[in-house]
Amino acid sequence: MNAPSEKTIKRLFALSQNKCEFPNCGVPIVQPTGTVTGEICHIKGKRPNTPRYDETQTDDQRHAFENLILLCRVHHKIVDDEPARYDVDLLQEMKEMRERYGNVELSQEEARLALTLLNSYIGTDGSGEAQVMANSPGAVQQRKKTSKKLSVKNTINTGTIANVVNFRGKKSPRPNYTDGTIGADPLKRNYIEYLVTQYYKFREADKSFGAFSHAAKFHYSEIHTSLKSEFGASTYWNLVSRFDEMTDYLQGRIDRTILGKRNISRRTRNYDSFVEYSARQTNT
Repeated sequence: MNAPSEKTIKRLFALSQNKCEFPNCGVPIVQPTGTVTGEICHIKGKRPNTPRYDETQTDDQRHAFENLILLCRVHHKIVDDEPARYDVDLLQEMKEMRERYGNVELSQEEARLALTLLNSYIGTDGSGEAQVMANSPGAVQQRKKTSKKLSVKNTINTGTIANVVNFRGKKSPRPNYTDGTIGADPLKRNYIEYLVTQYYKFREADKSFGAFSHAAKFHYSEIHTSLKSEFGASTYWNLVSRFDEMTDYLQGRIDRTILGKRNISRRTRNYDSFVEYSARQTNT
């Protein structure tokens, strides 16, 4: 298989909600007009000498849902130009965070846009093995190029029966975290994610402080890179035994932002404690 399957791209399109999966971006991958402004990207490169290439992967694994992420063209270039910063673990975390709350259904029009994206990918990739067509108002079809014949298969009925593509509630699978890691403990993992999100919100807010706006320039990967350097493993792969140290570290980073310092001076809290967060989750 030299390209992702139609089913894979529809699932990816649904769970990403047709948005760039780089945090705080959300640029549409395909515009309502059908103009493709984003790209299907490989977490582990699809060819030798491409970023994060893994020679042990099969072609099927390279084009599988788990190895694909949708990014706008700007962020695709950023993550591929800085593979040491945007490593496999970080890209998988980006994907998991965005797709966790994604849709499980595609409308007929969304399915059509997903196929437009796949068609664009195949055309750009130049594999020449398949072409996806989206006829309006006719059915969405897929055809394979052959020397003499075209094999056509209807995939979506435009009648009243099949207006929705349903993925039966499948969400993006989480990485298979090892027992004893923070990632394997849902409550602790979610609290770390909550603090990371708070940190980025505070850094974004720092942009409003005039002369200090330069301090708000940062990469999304900054805090995850810092955590890996400080604790020896990617954020959620650290041992639960280091959870308290990690929360202290993240809380300190939040408190040291410009907004964090101002809040402290005004006796305004910057975040919930783990106990408060846990209680709130229990009551929801």
